[in-house]
Amino acid sequence: MSGLVSLKNVKIVASLSEETTCFTASIYFKGKRIGDVSNRGTGGCHNYGVSNKPLWAEFKAHVDGLEDMDSFERMDMVIYQLLDEFEHKKELKRMTRNQVIFRVQGDEEGYYRTLSIKAHSRERIRSHLQNKYGADLIEIHGVDA
Repeated sequence: MSGLVSLKNVKIVASLSEETTCFTASIYFKGKRIGDVSNRGTGGCHNYGVSNKPLWAEFKAHVDGLEDMDSFERMDMVIYQLLDEFEHKKELKRMTRNQVIFRVQGDEEGYYRTLSIKAHSRERIRSHLQNKYGADLIEIHGVDA
């Protein structure tokens, strides 16, 4: 997703999510708050509240210009992508509390190898993995915490 758009103050209520995700969030465009978005989780489209009309117009033009996305409810799809990114980051943070997780070339998407932090320092783990796997090291999380 474009670095121009982000969500903050995200609150997901899984217990109320039925057909869609029940949530509330603030929408930021170019680093500035432009409004709020919410969904009651019952299958309908998102609800938007605009707080910065000039930037909102730029945001809408940006979303309308995204070519890699179906035109139907394009703005809702952008928000869902941002929610997915938010949830993924939250899950990675949870997973890396006591371990470092990483992937190397050939590993399945979503599959992570792990190293316990108890036996090593986070800094030494990064160096060790880079020396061991080199260019085959695709992704590493939990060493910068």
